[in-house]
Amino acid sequence: MLRFLILISLLFFASCDFFKPARPALESRSQALRLVEAPELDDDLDLKELAVALRAQSKRMGEFNPYPYPLVFGNRQLSVREYQMGLEHLAEILEAETPREEIWQQIRDTFDFYEVYGQPNWGQAFMTSYFEPVIPGSKKRTEEFPTALYKKPPELIEVALELFDDRFKDIRRMRGRILDEKSQAGNTQLGPFYSREEIDNGALSGRGLELAWVDPIDAFFLQIQGSGTVVFDSGDELRIGYAEQNGQVYQAIGKFVADVIPLAQLTALNLEAYLRSLEDEDLYDILHENPSYVFFNKLKNKPLTSLGTEVTAGRTIATDGKFFPKGAVGFLKFNRPKFLGPILSAPAGWEPTSRLVLDQDSGGAIRGGGRLDLFWGRGEEAKQNASVIKQTVHLYYMAPKESFLDPSPAPEALPGKPARKGLLRTKQLG
Repeated sequence: MLRFLILISLLFFASCDFFKPARPALESRSQALRLVEAPELDDDLDLKELAVALRAQSKRMGEFNPYPYPLVFGNRQLSVREYQMGLEHLAEILEAETPREEIWQQIRDTFDFYEVYGQPNWGQAFMTSYFEPVIPGSKKRTEEFPTALYKKPPELIEVALELFDDRFKDIRRMRGRILDEKSQAGNTQLGPFYSREEIDNGALSGRGLELAWVDPIDAFFLQIQGSGTVVFDSGDELRIGYAEQNGQVYQAIGKFVADVIPLAQLTALNLEAYLRSLEDEDLYDILHENPSYVFFNKLKNKPLTSLGTEVTAGRTIATDGKFFPKGAVGFLKFNRPKFLGPILSAPAGWEPTSRLVLDQDSGGAIRGGGRLDLFWGRGEEAKQNASVIKQTVHLYYMAPKESFLDPSPAPEALPGKPARKGLLRTKQLG
């Protein structure tokens, strides 16, 4: 999957030290969103393509048994079936040959809008962007391509702490491996999985886990993005996506080059340019400051999100699933860069834009109510755009209105019995 539990772009500058919450941290899903008036709607992308993505999202949600994320919107909780109804109806609205103003009105009539608990104000969040790289590589190790991209090692263990104690149910699962060393009591021990430095130094080499060989800097950024395509000299392509992560805590390396590139000026492009200016020893010293490491698998089609859906360029977003409803539709207002020069150039300007988005993904540095990551697309143009996205945006979530889910009026009550509404009702959270 394209993230994809770790996938995000520009993680290297989006560290906790760089962006600190202005208000107390969220404690529950019910606090993450609040009901507001519908904003003025618009969309800068193709709506018919979005309709296809909505139907694919609805289908995927129906395949989970049970669906792993409660769809919570403030004090409302919707069942999977209820939200699928909203997705299918929204697809119908977008597929119709209808003027856009009428489309927006139908959406406002069908959906409630909820602002995120953002930073520093309600509705606001800090957004970065990610993309799908296309990089050169080799099917065997060479001087030009000395770094392996690995499949998930079979000894990687996922630890479900909640099975030991309910107090751990909201803690993200740990990953590790069985250690060769026994404990003082002679017991088998579970310890951390190999770090980036240990893997780069050969901890997994020679076991047939290599998928391809690439440049070490390309490998590092590919792991940040979580998926991509390796192009061989023969013209063959290998498309790979996120399979697993080693469980080590992600460290944004931007803070380790702050004496050269101030964090406020850091982008993927100027960080990459600086790394390529270094000798190997200095390069690996910086890369190894981030012990987190991503493993890949082969893909036949587009990269997959953490929900198992294919990514949608310009629409898929990654947020913290601990607080926000995975699979939900959102409305995003942000500033889009305008480029006039080559790939390495800075934006010539910015223009306000907005679009409907799909919360389908997650990321290692996407934590709390004030962070999201937008998937821009594939290739060099997407890389150029994604590398400069670092801004405060406005984000809403959309939930089908109760009047849409249960349009029938309540029948008159029989003597001594309460009136009954239809079967589809949203649950209210206390």
